[in-house]
Amino acid sequence: MPGLLLLAGCALLGAAIGCLTGLIPGLHVNTMALLLLSLSGVLAGVLGGGAGGLLLVAVTVAAASMVHTFVNIIPATFLGAPEEDTALVLLPAHVLLREGRGYEAVRLSAAGSAAAVGLGFLLLIPFRLLMGPPLNGYSLMIDVVPWVLVAVALVMVGTEKSPRHVALAAGVFLLAGIYGLLLDAVPVSSPFNLPGSLLFPALVGLFGVPTLLHAMRSGPLPEQQAGEVGAEVECGLPETGRGVLAGSLVSVLPGVTAAVGTILALTGSKTWSRERVVVALSAVNTATAFFVLAVLFITGQARSGTAMVMRELVAVETWSGMLPPPACCLALAAVMVAAVVGFYVTLYLGRWAASRVTALPYPLLATASLAFILLLVVLFTFWQGVLVLLVGAVVGLLCLEVRVRRSALMGVLMVPIVVSYLA
Repeated sequence: MPGLLLLAGCALLGAAIGCLTGLIPGLHVNTMALLLLSLSGVLAGVLGGGAGGLLLVAVTVAAASMVHTFVNIIPATFLGAPEEDTALVLLPAHVLLREGRGYEAVRLSAAGSAAAVGLGFLLLIPFRLLMGPPLNGYSLMIDVVPWVLVAVALVMVGTEKSPRHVALAAGVFLLAGIYGLLLDAVPVSSPFNLPGSLLFPALVGLFGVPTLLHAMRSGPLPEQQAGEVGAEVECGLPETGRGVLAGSLVSVLPGVTAAVGTILALTGSKTWSRERVVVALSAVNTATAFFVLAVLFITGQARSGTAMVMRELVAVETWSGMLPPPACCLALAAVMVAAVVGFYVTLYLGRWAASRVTALPYPLLATASLAFILLLVVLFTFWQGVLVLLVGAVVGLLCLEVRVRRSALMGVLMVPIVVSYLA
């Protein structure tokens, strides 16, 4: 078994990688995990060789996936550049930024993510008993995935403020769903052979571009309130608990991501404040990464790119008793270290960004953000990504024009998942 110093070092290395992927829009942690997999032979040799070295590489991947879920709130808040798991968090966080409370949004997000890790550890044994023997809930849930998503979509659309808005929201949801289905028919190519996904330009078009275009017509940002790093933050149990439950659910369901979990967490929460929404959605994001790791050892199934890489690196021993197998224990220890690092790094970088975001006129900052996003889209997905971005922006602006909740745009993910199950 690896020594404690090596384990801590790999956890910190993973945390650094997670910070990098979280801060650069378009660079997903899955990409870095695949890079580590390709270098695993060399890295394992440096870390002691054999199965122990490969296990430490897997630990690094687990830590990176955890920290990524903390840090990715920063570009979503200050640049308006969401990824799949922060698309809906962008909306309340950006409103708080316009109120001079951008750092508060980051603090709330970090608190929600940290609370999700703590609650995840408390629920880990019950989750194992529910999904594995004796209850074997995992095998029962697979058959109900599409119907759960259909029910969520009906609730999401049906709770609009009037029958007219219900019809408009249904139209936006289906339009976004058709858009999502068409993404599979568009080839992806990068002029620099970078690994890219069309989901990045699609989600930026749907959520980020309309937000930034609106910001370009707005006045300057107010002075941002920047408290001390580590200052006390409020994080309520109801929103954190709902986020963790949604994250644990989507970690089990094949093809369902944290982005869909955010819809589950928001269902029936019309009276929630923006602050509570940020906490809940950040909790979903982090809880999904946490429970995906547990599902890997409970069922042997990999529900994310990082879990797939870990399964390639280590021989996954099924967790059948009360205590996790040794490899799972090491990964969970790394996750704990990474969560602490991710929490404080997010607060520090969020405070730094908040203190400097008002240095430029906000319309200029929004224009620079759009230019930066466009550059990333070209680098990762070339002209196909630009086309996807423009179409997504039209759909996103339409949603704003008809004044329905922008969660209807998540049809871009939900409709393809339902179709894939029913086809």
